[in-house]
Formats: sequence, structure tokens, C-alpha cells
Amino acid sequence: MRIDVTQNLLGLNGEPMHIVLQACPMCGRGMEQKGVWTLRRACEDALLPDYQDERQGGGVSEAEKFRRYRLAARIHDEDKPNLSAQDVVLLLKVVAKMFPPRIYGPARLILEPLEQAVPDE
Repeated sequence: MRIDVTQNLLGLNGEPMHIVLQACPMCGRGMEQKGVWTLRRACEDALLPDYQDERQGGGVSEAEKFRRYRLAARIHDEDKPNLSAQDVVLLLKVVAKMFPPRIYGPARLILEPLEQAVPDE
């Protein structure tokens, strides 16, 4: 299925959520807004890290790491990539691992609309 990854992630108020860098009193950096959260940004940010729990548990295979990289590249390059059900399952897994509910929830609503949502555990 084709999913528009340029969609903004919406907060509970229905407004696009802004990416905010918190102020750092140690270095003197003030709080900054760095754009709006999009599904693309959340997916790329979640696909590319090396997660500590995966390193401790024997790690992710090289093939899985490359699969994540290729999916991130496709999401980066295409506004409406064709995502398989397997791609969506992987995206939901890593977005849930990387982000709190305020990012995961809106991303899930785009990736897996309520009509097709998997029941909560």
C-alpha cells in the first residue's frame, strides 16, 4: 500500500506537533523549534539507530540492519512509498521502541488506520 510519509503527526489538539530542541543551561543553547514532526521523520529516526536491547540480546542480523537501512532510504526518497504489510509491522515496532506515545500514536494512526488496527495487547 502507498502511504504518504509527508503527513504531519498531529497532537491531541489536532495541530501538527513541532520538533523542539530543549534549552541546555550547560552550553547556553536556548530552546529551538526545528520544524514539524512528519511520518517520514519519525520512521527514519526509528529505523536507523542501533538499539541497546538488540545489542545485548545478540544483536540484529546484518540482513535486518540492511533491510532497515533500505526501508529508511525508500521513505527518504519517495513521498508515497509502496509499503508491504511486513514493512508496516517493522515500522510500528521500531517507532514504538524509539518514541513515547505522543509520537507513536499519531504515527500508528497513519500507518494502520483504526479500521484495520491490530487489537491492543
